[in-house]
Amino acid sequence: MLQKMVAQRFQIEMLIGGGAVGSVYQGTDTQTGEQVAIKVLRKELTADMPELIERFRREGEALRRLNHPNIVKMLAMIEEEGQHYLVMEYVVGGSLAGLLKRQPQLPLIQVVSIALELSDALARAHHLEILHRDIKPGNILLAADGTPRLTDFGLARLGNYPAITATGSVLVTFQYLSPEAFYNQDLDSRADIWSLGVVLYEMLAGRVPFGGGTPGEILWAINNQPLPDPSWQREDIPLALVELPKKMLMRDRPLRIASARQVGAELEMIQNKLPRLPETQQAGTNAVQVESPPAAAFGEQPPSSKKIRSPVRTLRPGRTSASQRSGPSRRTSSTSIVASRNPRRPRRPGASEPTPARWPKSRAGITRVLFTTSSSSPRTRSGSSRNTPSSQERARRSSSSMREASRSASGASAMRSGGSV
Repeated sequence: MLQKMVAQRFQIEMLIGGGAVGSVYQGTDTQTGEQVAIKVLRKELTADMPELIERFRREGEALRRLNHPNIVKMLAMIEEEGQHYLVMEYVVGGSLAGLLKRQPQLPLIQVVSIALELSDALARAHHLEILHRDIKPGNILLAADGTPRLTDFGLARLGNYPAITATGSVLVTFQYLSPEAFYNQDLDSRADIWSLGVVLYEMLAGRVPFGGGTPGEILWAINNQPLPDPSWQREDIPLALVELPKKMLMRDRPLRIASARQVGAELEMIQNKLPRLPETQQAGTNAVQVESPPAAAFGEQPPSSKKIRSPVRTLRPGRTSASQRSGPSRRTSSTSIVASRNPRRPRRPGASEPTPARWPKSRAGITRVLFTTSSSSPRTRSGSSRNTPSSQERARRSSSSMREASRSASGASAMRSGGSV
């Protein structure tokens, strides 16, 4: 661990990152007690590559000009004993690249929030004629509240400064380069918009849109491969958020979305349709879990809702309730009460009993129960009962009664005839 005091103020403590041309250490400002990040240029490279010193100075100049809440703040640029230092604010949340490694697909509200603030930072940089030229998740830091901080302006082009291309062609990350940057064409703000579009796509889909094992394969994919639809990787992306990366990743520059402000305007419209997070949850933290927005918020039809049946328990034909089985049945002033086959709602207390409809013809195997006002015992419409004579018995009794009536009539006629003689 390197322990050294820089400019008699900044204490270098431990290594937190590094790259091909330098290292980044966590340190402390001894005057304020605050933590700082100290970027140190590798001294052994400066003799053979003097353009690195110029690039280092340009990064410090770019950060000095920029004063934006989503861009890392520069505190001091120091040259001491042939060593070059850049002191910046310390961002505690790590990088977006680390977050995507742990969670490849971020919640929509988090994706839109990060992209919106980055587009605002780029709009400020482009307004000052500063091109970042190396936008990627590794150069996007996350603060404690989850807000992004754009950093590493080492490849930035400042206004009318002469371009430095020899080292830039080696240090860039190919998956985020625009087509014009691959061919070393003159760049403008739309090159940064392309790179931001790749980052936006990666946050949505969990992968870069154009990949390959070699720079040649990546170059071929960027120039020839159709942009994969991010909704193939996840189903909760609204249509507006599917279309925005397409506009940012148009190969033909005149057809590409023109400015970072336009990107921010579209992202803000999308954000206004997404559900709001509680104040206790920050949009950029990895711990935030957000439900998918309703499809109706984006003009899509929500799934049809199912009808909810009444929880009232119904009685099958031939069954009696517990209250009817225990004790005598209640007497009413009207006709019999028929147990409802499918009641729609419970009967209100004190309401009169409904007048039953006539039963349809009985089917085999079904017995319908009626409760009469004259007796508490049930009788059946179909089937037999010990209290009710069968049909054959009723027919026999009816025939016997008719024969007795006939005999009586014959005897009466004979008596009248004898009296007249």
